Amino acid sequence: MPVRGADRAMNKPHVVWDWNGTLLIDNQITISAVIHAIHVHTGRAITHRDHQIHFRRPIRVFFETLAGRRLSNHEFDQITNTFTRRCRELTPALPLHPDAAAALAQIRADGFAQSLLSMHPHDELTVAVAHLGLRRYFSLVQGWRGGSDTKADHLRAHLTTLGRLSNPSSVVVIGDTIDDYAAAEVNGCRFIAVGDPESSLHDHTRFAERGVSVVFGLKEAVESVRKSLHVNS
Repeated sequence: MPVRGADRAMNKPHVVWDWNGTLLIDNQITISAVIHAIHVHTGRAITHRDHQIHFRRPIRVFFETLAGRRLSNHEFDQITNTFTRRCRELTPALPLHPDAAAALAQIRADGFAQSLLSMHPHDELTVAVAHLGLRRYFSLVQGWRGGSDTKADHLRAHLTTLGRLSNPSSVVVIGDTIDDYAAAEVNGCRFIAVGDPESSLHDHTRFAERGVSVVFGLKEAVESVRKSLHVNS
């Protein structure tokens, strides 16, 4: 897929946004769906706190930790399918963060290029982004099309498509999980963690252990981007 507009200008600051839990406030839905799927297929009663303590990628390792045992391929597929169905049942409307459009507009007004990289299935992601009227903000939208269950390799491919792989320090990744952070770190990008500790997918102490501070909302995330890239208000 070709990159839109002037993003090929290598020195222009660029922001890569995460989707689930960042621009879309669906973490509570995700956690509820995991709790439901694990209970249906293993009988184990998992709590919100269990999810935050144990969440990690690859997702199979996470599900096996919650299940308390190894899962067969069939069991893993069953849990994954039940989780996906439950998410759709709990999401009649896409819960866009109330500050998402304003944050994207401010980043664009500051002259930064933007793209979207998510581990959400690609076809569903592109439909959702278009439905919410956000496509115009992004030079590139990429979701998960298979392959690695962690984000690092996908970010590397994303940067390659953007023509940014040789200058990753001009890129700021905004996300809500350690997987987002790890992807940014291994690819040489800057990172801003965003999210409410009460509704996050995992305990925020994992960020603290790595010396990463977390901003509460998207307004604060935008201000952090501007400070990181030395933009005057």
